[in-house]
Amino acid sequence: MFFYIVLPLIFMIPLGIYMYFFIRRILGLLMKSKKVKQQKIISLVLTLIIMIPALKVWGTWAVVVFHIVIIAWAVELVYFIVKEFTNNSFIKVIYRSGIIPLSLTAILIVYGYINVNNIIEKDYTVYTNKNIRSEGYRVDFISDLHFGTTMDNETLQKYCDKISKTNADVVILGGDIVDESTTLKQMQDAFKILSTIKSNYGVYYVYGNHDKSTYTVDPNYTEEELEEAIINSGIKILADDIYEINDELCIIGRKDRSYVDETRKSSQELSKEVSDDYCKIIVDHEPCELKENSENGYDLMLSGHTHYGQIWPLGRLMELFNINEMEYGYEKKDDMDIIVSCGIAGWGYPLRTEKHCEYVVIDIVRK
Repeated sequence: MFFYIVLPLIFMIPLGIYMYFFIRRILGLLMKSKKVKQQKIISLVLTLIIMIPALKVWGTWAVVVFHIVIIAWAVELVYFIVKEFTNNSFIKVIYRSGIIPLSLTAILIVYGYINVNNIIEKDYTVYTNKNIRSEGYRVDFISDLHFGTTMDNETLQKYCDKISKTNADVVILGGDIVDESTTLKQMQDAFKILSTIKSNYGVYYVYGNHDKSTYTVDPNYTEEELEEAIINSGIKILADDIYEINDELCIIGRKDRSYVDETRKSSQELSKEVSDDYCKIIVDHEPCELKENSENGYDLMLSGHTHYGQIWPLGRLMELFNINEMEYGYEKKDDMDIIVSCGIAGWGYPLRTEKHCEYVVIDIVRK
């Protein structure tokens, strides 16, 4: 609750104060004929009009305000340095007009909307020493759909049909397929549509931290309704469970660590339940326990969750402060390959100004 409501509201206070002075500076340039007191009153009214809707911090308008302020702060820094070397009136007018942060924000928001709706295929090839069949296995990995934020049924079906053409052996859904804003019908529709993806050995699913709507006091569906929708769609749930394929490949799906009221088996316990002759794929929504997993004989780890921040510059900041053990892409840890997807859609906002949206296609090839 603190992270999702209290902290963002506290963060909006300095943004609101700065926005007032930002607006005053613009009005001082455009309304020179007005008295200072009038400019202050108008600036205050405009600030309230702008900032009150932004108090809904998980709304799109808050993202717009955030971008304006961050870019304006950067302009402040540049102007502070430049004015020490020149007194050019044109530069001063550009600074006072606010045109740079306003224009760049408009460009970024338009880009973010286009980007979140442009889903790419990200391909990886990983190699194993395990004695799997000569043609190997193809795995499709989809995470962080957050259905209802950016896609409707028709759009999701279009991408499912496209993913079907990859001719995968296995399809894995890596969590956060739905969330707190997804309605009961949308949730049911999402899994029904995802189950139409063609594969040789079925569709498998692990829970993410949002799927069970734990971040709201008034969920649109119950955990029982969620489980029923998944199972009725023919999708196999893996919650600290193992599914073996052809006596040579296995998928180990983890319970998400955010569900503190549920007992989560250790990585070691799960690995010991399967012969080391198998090529072991561990799927954990959050990219965590990487060292433990690599030490316990897993060959490939798949995760999502991070979105690589989704909204600039959160992805860079997450990397800088090591918010997650890994933010995006591919890494090799000892003998284990790790792939973290930034997701097929966005959470909260129909915008993405960090990275792209993707589904992942992985070829597992015998050395």
